[in-house]
Amino acid sequence: MSAAEVRPAGTGLTRALAVTALRAAMTYAENAGMRVSIVVVDERGFDVALERSDGAAWFTPALARAKARTAAAFGDRSESLAPIREQRPEVWALIAQEVAFTPTALAGGVPLVSGSRILGAIGVSGDKGHQDALAADAGAAVVDAGGTAPS
Repeated sequence: MSAAEVRPAGTGLTRALAVTALRAAMTYAENAGMRVSIVVVDERGFDVALERSDGAAWFTPALARAKARTAAAFGDRSESLAPIREQRPEVWALIAQEVAFTPTALAGGVPLVSGSRILGAIGVSGDKGHQDALAADAGAAVVDAGGTAPS
């Protein structure tokens, strides 16, 4: 197979759709007075779009990326892994060894789904976990709605 025949990462999630989701999440965050970073990753966990709001802590992009990668890899909200981390630490450790990133059970990572296909995920970090999750939900809703921001 030649390099031209290798399916590039992110063929399901376009940059335009990723940016639309990011902007919806950032609009939610700004309206709520949040200072956050938002990362949108493709189905393989690679960055498609990233934005850090003024005043967001320097480390928030890395946390947002970890949340997004976790949601993309496991096909579920990042916080859904909390019971495994808390109740089965040995399983959590084994999972962490098997993925190419450090998974997290922090709230704020949400899969981006179109129909039944996971296109990638969005991660938000910088506020309380439940607030991060609400902003991520706003971004994911745009993808679920077919790429048009709700009015």
